[in-house]
Amino acid sequence: MVKEILIDKYGVGHAVAIMEDGKLKDLYIDPLNFNSFYPPHSILIAKISRKVREKGGYFVILPNKKQGFLLSKTAYALGDNVAVMANPFYEKGKSQRFSDRLKIETKYLIIQQGKGRIKFSKGIERGKLRSFPENKIKEKIVQFNEKVSVILRSSLNNNVELDWDKVLNFSFQMYKEIVKKLECKENNQFLMLSKEKANCIFGLDNSYKTIERDGIFELQGIWDKIEKFKEKKVIFGKSSYLIIEQTSSFCSIDVNTGNDFKINAHRVNLDACDFIVNNIYLRAIGGKVIIDFLPCSKEEKKEVLSKLTLGLKSGGGRFTVFGWTKGNNFEVEAVRHKVPLNLLMKS
Repeated sequence: MVKEILIDKYGVGHAVAIMEDGKLKDLYIDPLNFNSFYPPHSILIAKISRKVREKGGYFVILPNKKQGFLLSKTAYALGDNVAVMANPFYEKGKSQRFSDRLKIETKYLIIQQGKGRIKFSKGIERGKLRSFPENKIKEKIVQFNEKVSVILRSSLNNNVELDWDKVLNFSFQMYKEIVKKLECKENNQFLMLSKEKANCIFGLDNSYKTIERDGIFELQGIWDKIEKFKEKKVIFGKSSYLIIEQTSSFCSIDVNTGNDFKINAHRVNLDACDFIVNNIYLRAIGGKVIIDFLPCSKEEKKEVLSKLTLGLKSGGGRFTVFGWTKGNNFEVEAVRHKVPLNLLMKS
């Protein structure tokens, strides 16, 4: 398998495409400017402007002079300067949300402000961690001399034999870079841009070849591929297609057979699963996702549930799969971790 990380200049930074055998598997794109939002996981120094008791937080003034909202139980005074982390932005016209719990996410670990604890993501299967190095992680926390906690991510399920020294050193070093930049009084922001995000997730995987070149997206037709992920209609198979309607609160996906009325409906549903997963990831769809599959039997529904659940988990995202509802729709809830593609390309 040919694996590549393609990096091209775009907006305030870069656009990064993760390719496997010529297919687009993941995508990171920086905004054209910071007028509307900051990239998720960016850390900024914001000023407390007003407390909002009923919403459990504060309105803050950001480095771009815009207003954001900080959800926090910590008691701050008006005018305080606070280090905050940007949450994914997904709706124009609303203030971007921030957290005062700083963290860095790498492929296998999350390092965040805490009390030296070791935690597990909900989706992790502890039985697969045969050589879980609890003592090594505790030693690393002590060496780091910071109030941090470590969360083991569900991506460890498929990687039971790791060079834990390398994983820990890499993850803690990424967090250390944030701390150093924030300690520098001249800086009021640590921007987590596309190259940094790609490095966090794929920096430990030597099987990827990195190509950074101006115009590489145009040369390899990546922009054309991205444009297709902005369209509502997604064609697959002979004439089958999906209709994807994305709003700020939920996304609906309708599976259709097209003009081929002799085609097996169950086969279409199963084939649609791969395209649904691919579009959810690359469009950065979050929140409620309601899928209207073609009519199928109870046994066929089990197969669809199994295939879609496996596909969603394999990409490393965080999903709650509710399955089939009483109205015969399929419901999934996706945790927002990136800015939706339709906002990025318009910003």
